[in-house]
Amino acid sequence: MSDDIEQRPEAVAKKSIKDAMLGGGIFVASVLFAWVVIPAGVVSPASVERLPLSPVFLPYVLTTLIGIFGLIYGMQASIGLGVPKEENDESTHLRRRWPLHILLVAACFFAYCFLTLYLGMLLISIMVTGFLIWLGGERRPLILVSVSIGLPLVLYLFFTLFAQVPLPKGLLEGWI
Repeated sequence: MSDDIEQRPEAVAKKSIKDAMLGGGIFVASVLFAWVVIPAGVVSPASVERLPLSPVFLPYVLTTLIGIFGLIYGMQASIGLGVPKEENDESTHLRRRWPLHILLVAACFFAYCFLTLYLGMLLISIMVTGFLIWLGGERRPLILVSVSIGLPLVLYLFFTLFAQVPLPKGLLEGWI
């Protein structure tokens, strides 16, 4: 693979410059958004005692994350090797049963919306996360189970304990 990069350095350099500029643009846009748009457009009442409950909390968190990801993308493009796209790359082709996968994801989201009150936010989140990870192609049981349980559990605990947002408990009403 390194021979291919050495044979066509102009394709790699062009891609890297374009991606570095995109990453830098994303970072600059997120800084402007944090300094101009959020203060001008989101009102935060003085009566809010906890920062996570403030209306400005989530926009600032998301803007910060987008800015960090823009920096990472730009730095990776400017410092990293960069790999030219192969014309016969199979990763760009759609999977064979993509319409079925779209229907399954849509059904999963409908089940998530309608079963949350009955099963509870934590239980349905674990089930949906596990199914979507499996549908995405992950078959290693340790990763599948740990992410399916760990991610929803951490998010549930954050919102219920730290942010004090009441979430439906469903079947787990007496246990959590």
